[in-house]
Amino acid sequence: MRRGGRVVLAGILLALSLAWSSRVSAAPDSTATAAAPAKAVPDSTKSTSDRIKDLQQQLDDLRKQLDEAKQLTLSTHNRMQALENRAPDDSVSRAIAARLAELERQLARDPEAAEGKLSLGDFPNAIPIPGTDASIRIGGQARFNLAHNFAALGSEGRFVTSTIPIAGTEAAGKGARTTLTASGSRFSFDFRSPSAVGYLRTFLEGDFRGSGNTLRLRHAFAQWQTFLFGQTWSTFSDPDAQPDGIDLEGLNAISLFRQGQVRWAREAWHDTYFAIAIEDPTPSITGAVGISVVPDLVTRLRWKPAESAPGFIKSGHLQVALLLRQISGEPVPNQALSAFGYGANVSGRLPVPGRDRDHILLSLIGGVGVGRYISDLANEGGQDAVYDSTGNELDPLHALSGYFGYEHWWTDRLRSTITYGSVVVDNLSIQGPQSYHLTHRASVNAVYSPITRLDLVAEFLWGTRENKDGGRGSSSQLQLGSRLIY
Repeated sequence: MRRGGRVVLAGILLALSLAWSSRVSAAPDSTATAAAPAKAVPDSTKSTSDRIKDLQQQLDDLRKQLDEAKQLTLSTHNRMQALENRAPDDSVSRAIAARLAELERQLARDPEAAEGKLSLGDFPNAIPIPGTDASIRIGGQARFNLAHNFAALGSEGRFVTSTIPIAGTEAAGKGARTTLTASGSRFSFDFRSPSAVGYLRTFLEGDFRGSGNTLRLRHAFAQWQTFLFGQTWSTFSDPDAQPDGIDLEGLNAISLFRQGQVRWAREAWHDTYFAIAIEDPTPSITGAVGISVVPDLVTRLRWKPAESAPGFIKSGHLQVALLLRQISGEPVPNQALSAFGYGANVSGRLPVPGRDRDHILLSLIGGVGVGRYISDLANEGGQDAVYDSTGNELDPLHALSGYFGYEHWWTDRLRSTITYGSVVVDNLSIQGPQSYHLTHRASVNAVYSPITRLDLVAEFLWGTRENKDGGRGSSSQLQLGSRLIY
């Protein structure tokens, strides 16, 4: 502030002060008036120069405080600017990117993904439907596969170990084959809406793997709170434990299929979920026509740590599923026979300590009359039971399958998975010599993801088949493909 301005301000303040002092001194003292008239006491105020000095000091103090406030504001601004310009912590960025990628892959792999009570709040990327209280999410995959068989294989475009021809047979003489297909592409519609009795959900998904690349139903179910009605992954299956890959068939030893069911599921206790379901039985029997009489009963217990769980463990899970079923069939029309079947599936996706994103994937299935629930045996057909014409009875087959996979991340965009699976059937004496006995399947791949939703895959697969009589065959295949998830 200039000196002239300061003098004017000081003069104004001085005039106001003198006016106030004169008013105070002019007012009569009520106490003194009541006693006796008294002489006015002269004003003992400071001189004008002293008051100007005091005002000057106050102005200096105010200027000092203003300068300090300016310095504090500038310092705070500089610190905020430095925080904005600082590069984010790489470890935090990697962790966030990894989790987002994992959630998106899980959504694509397992669209149902509902173990407890249904909630509308967890519905990202949904679009409100005008004029209603419902929302919809549209999703799917655009998939392309190029498959080259190096040796004879009964399933071109897929690697199905049960179709490997036995050496020396006519089928084994078939040469190399190459196929290109986009039939694995799929689309889905997920509807959710509130109601007076809780949130409702309807999920529909289809692909083009029907005969002649026609539309094929994958999922179609309705969900209300803890109940599910319709077709989706069997409660016996564990889609989250499926090793990563491009092959449209998948592992020989896995249980991964969809069927009609009614399921009830809820959180049993902290991070542990229980489910029980009745499912379509449709037995597959050698020597008889399977008939559906009593639904299969499936229960499972699944431990999946919450997002708030400490450390690496939150990205894994363990599951135990039990199966009870009645296998019914007719060797001749209207002559029904039945047998009892049962089985168990222990599976999981386990994080590797010390490896941020690596996982071990595994499953072990064993039982009697469970062939339909194991991928390779379901493709073979007739592996639930065999009709014994001598005793006029159905003999369930004992089967055992298991697989192991290791998923390793080389970088944030490049990963590989190596897997091995095996299936074995304890053959009966009444079975023929060419009956399915044993298969092995191994694969290794490299998956490059330039963006989270796009995978470019190269995968090599090898497998063998052995029959009851010891006959063997082997084959191998190279697959190249892409998978765009939207």
